[in-house]
Amino acid sequence: MNKPLTQMDLAKRKLLVGLAAFTAYQLLPNLVSANSIEAVATAQDLDGFLQLSTILTGYALLDKDTARLILNHIRSEPWGKEHIAQVSAKVLPSSPDNTDSMTRKQRLDMTRFSEGERWFIGHLMTTWFTGVYYHQSGNHVISYHNALMHAAIQDIRPIPGYRESGEFGFWAELPVGIAK
Repeated sequence: MNKPLTQMDLAKRKLLVGLAAFTAYQLLPNLVSANSIEAVATAQDLDGFLQLSTILTGYALLDKDTARLILNHIRSEPWGKEHIAQVSAKVLPSSPDNTDSMTRKQRLDMTRFSEGERWFIGHLMTTWFTGVYYHQSGNHVISYHNALMHAAIQDIRPIPGYRESGEFGFWAELPVGIAK
């Protein structure tokens, strides 16, 4: 039978949680406080983020401007840098020349990730595939044109609702080669 927690038990629990958080902070060298997040990603951060995104999405030619926008949104979150560092440590090759022996399947084995890391991977994948950064305060369209959901049909059908000229209402016209 569970007995109710006393004030002393609660104080001990808070102390242990604080010590665990402090220890975790000391062990994760890439953690930075939310107040020090820079507005624009550096090239090195962007390259690493593109490499991480390439492995997670399976697409080699990701748009660099879209990646920069996604990365800036993630970095502005209080959890952003922590999740990028943790997932990158598990997904990216351990050597710069990509000679480690892990396969993509092994890198992406979801049993290797914590619940928070799995959530982050899903959030990142959703953003890349839909082009929308979903957030509780409001969703942000990152890039409709570069959303990966269009990649599967791009060779046979133009992106629905999008034309390079930006001409509004083009969808009402018959496609080229269709007789009236």
